[in-house]
Amino acid sequence: MGQNLAAHSIPALLADRGHAGRAIVYNSAASHDEIRFERLLRCAATLSRDLSRAGVDEGRPIASVLPTSFDALVIILAAWMHRSPVCLLPWQMRGHVRHAALLRDTLGCVAPGVTFVPKGQRHPGEGRCAATPLCHAIEPGQLLSDDGSPIRWNSVPDDLAILQLSSGTTGRPRLIPITHAHLVANATAIAERAGTGPDTPIVSWMPLHHDMGLGVFTQALFGGGDLIMLPTEVFSATPWSWLTAIQTHRGAPSTATPSSLRLLGLLASRGARPRVDLSSLGYVWVGAEPVFPHALIRFEEGLRADRLGEWVLQPAYGLAEASSRRRLAGAGRHAWNWGSIRNSCWPDESCHVTGPGLAGCSGTVLRWIACT
Repeated sequence: MGQNLAAHSIPALLADRGHAGRAIVYNSAASHDEIRFERLLRCAATLSRDLSRAGVDEGRPIASVLPTSFDALVIILAAWMHRSPVCLLPWQMRGHVRHAALLRDTLGCVAPGVTFVPKGQRHPGEGRCAATPLCHAIEPGQLLSDDGSPIRWNSVPDDLAILQLSSGTTGRPRLIPITHAHLVANATAIAERAGTGPDTPIVSWMPLHHDMGLGVFTQALFGGGDLIMLPTEVFSATPWSWLTAIQTHRGAPSTATPSSLRLLGLLASRGARPRVDLSSLGYVWVGAEPVFPHALIRFEEGLRADRLGEWVLQPAYGLAEASSRRRLAGAGRHAWNWGSIRNSCWPDESCHVTGPGLAGCSGTVLRWIACT
């Protein structure tokens, strides 16, 4: 982990050492399936061969509108073996007018060589999908086939790995090209800040099309540890399942949104809920929404009796995290002054950088957040 990996890529790391860990996907709060990454890689090699046979050109984007699943992981890995970027699109908003327009516009812009969609579910993207060279509707588990095709990694660090859709907070969503070099640099930064190492299990309920969910996947590939994923719909139905999964699999880092922490803190404060052991949880990067301190404080206070450690919650901002790492503190270190926020920083105010280590960042940089 200490070597300089900036010139490498996650495919190169997998080619060098493979992956001995497991991918675990929850079907419900009480059940999950698991598969070795070695098998996922073999299945991806089979799909990569199928893409070539179907006439999908190397380098042409591969689109997926699948939920969190083993099939979605196979598609990502197969695209990289095919030296193609993958574009992961949201599927949770099925039937929503805005979602249909988003998919049509995005697929029209990306012009993928193939688009994978769930079989048996009418999808807003079907009309646009039909105009692409290939639209493949699959059943769950359909891509978990291994015909013995050799695993070949042909991508180089400067190849596009992901076409990431922005949130559209300040305008229409945009596609952001991310190379393999970008991914490994981001994974290196997260590993350093979160204190993760080889074989560290990582847990997430964030969807793969979101950069925080995708970052968990790439972090698991980078580190070589187990990847535990709860589809967002499982978390939404039973939020406590995330904490139970952390206890079961001894998850060390994870991700969360402020609203999810507020909800769990509220459930914890009611008392009539299962106890969990969160002593393994060393780092949770919090983002995707405005970070209001009361949400994090409620979670910390509600889960303190469950052996939640100090300064586990670490607000992060994706762009700064990926480039300068200024918004991501080290494991066990407090980068955020809850007391200062609570006492002086409210939605109609702004906070200022007050501590060392942020050279060049002065004045009002984040609303509602105080750095120390």
